[in-house]
Amino acid sequence: MKQWQIFLMLGFFLLVLSSFDSAEGEASGVTIASDRLSADILLDEMAVITLTIEEGDERYRKQEIYLMAVWPDDIAWETAFVDTNYDEIEDNTFYIPKQGSTTVLLLVFCDVSCEAGDTNTMQIFARTDPKFYQSDENATDSCGSSDCKNDTTPASESSNVTNIISVDLTLRMGYASEIACDVVASIGDNVFTQGDTYLWGYTLTNTGWLSDTYQFTSVVTSADGHNVDYWTTSAGIADGRELTGQSDSASSAVHSIEASMSITPATNATSGVYNVELTVVSNNGAPDSGCNFDVVIPGNETEERPTELWTFYRDFVECDPDDNSLVAYGEFVDCLNMDLRNDGESEVNASSEFANEMFSMADLDMDENLTSSEFDYIKFYPHETEESGETEENVHTIEPGGTGEACTGCSAECCEFCADTDGECPYDCVYNEDQNDNPSSCLAPDEGTDIIEEVPSISLISAIAVLGSIVIFRRK
Repeated sequence: MKQWQIFLMLGFFLLVLSSFDSAEGEASGVTIASDRLSADILLDEMAVITLTIEEGDERYRKQEIYLMAVWPDDIAWETAFVDTNYDEIEDNTFYIPKQGSTTVLLLVFCDVSCEAGDTNTMQIFARTDPKFYQSDENATDSCGSSDCKNDTTPASESSNVTNIISVDLTLRMGYASEIACDVVASIGDNVFTQGDTYLWGYTLTNTGWLSDTYQFTSVVTSADGHNVDYWTTSAGIADGRELTGQSDSASSAVHSIEASMSITPATNATSGVYNVELTVVSNNGAPDSGCNFDVVIPGNETEERPTELWTFYRDFVECDPDDNSLVAYGEFVDCLNMDLRNDGESEVNASSEFANEMFSMADLDMDENLTSSEFDYIKFYPHETEESGETEENVHTIEPGGTGEACTGCSAECCEFCADTDGECPYDCVYNEDQNDNPSSCLAPDEGTDIIEEVPSISLISAIAVLGSIVIFRRK
């Protein structure tokens, strides 16, 4: 036989051998399809990707499928293959019959060092291998191996690979918002007048992926401790307002809203700088958002303020319109101004530092109200006398110790008051006429009872003698 004929026969023999399927090293007849090629994942939640696996090869009774999810960027997020009942597929391996199909769910989530806006790409494919059926008959190639006697490799090590699906992933914040306030009020600056109403614009935006509703709060504070009880504010948006999430790209979606909050300083607001804070609270648990800004109440440069030398004429009951033995700040200021008008001196506006100082001086228990005793503390504060113009010290000379409460009565610890010009003492104290015995002008009630005028001993003897004579006379 000629040499070329030998080589021809050898080539034909190899071709025949290759017609017997080895079930290895070839393109798989299994295909994978995904319901989406991109997915948004909420932080602390997971995405569910639906995979459809189909077997199109008619040669094998069953195919062993080994599913894989790989990360080309080497930043692996957590994944799990489960069936439609959300039961995990053991070892990511299962069987599919000839020309059959099945549905698998791929769960994807990020649980380490994840932030909103992070992106990643995942590739999904499978390795396949015909299920091996041992047979002594070497007459078919559907047994899953080349010799029908020995299984070659498991699917996890097979070189038969399906098509590859790439899925782009993005992490999203489910609920979030931001607020941007204007730098000045609608009048063009931040200088306000007491009692007037001003508008301050802002924009609220839902930056979260999902729709949300909101509640609004506003607070006015003073770093200098000025009273802010009578300021009024309004957010300009009703509670429960809904804004569409960023996932909705429709033209009808409303992601942000412009509004103006109204601010009305108290009519008695003290001059100074005040801070206004607007807070937006998510009804679905998003972090609060907000902004704050300063407003200025200017001082009254023309205001004539009295000195500490003044006379307070009014009684507590006259300054207690609510008849609750408490005088609030506004009631005190009205009462103070009335006194100053009656005094014929300058009227003090309720915003003056003087009024605040007087109120703070008396409100020793810091409850923002004056009691009767605290009111008297102001009443007997050093003031200018009508006779001499000199200052008398109608005030406690002993500071209260440790309890945080004012000395509001005559006690052994804090009873030293100076009597007024008429020789009267406040707080039911007893006027002390014997200044040599006790230099204090006023004594506590229990101390006053101990001051008894001494009776000379000769007078005492005479009185006893008279009484004795009367007794003898009556016996006779």
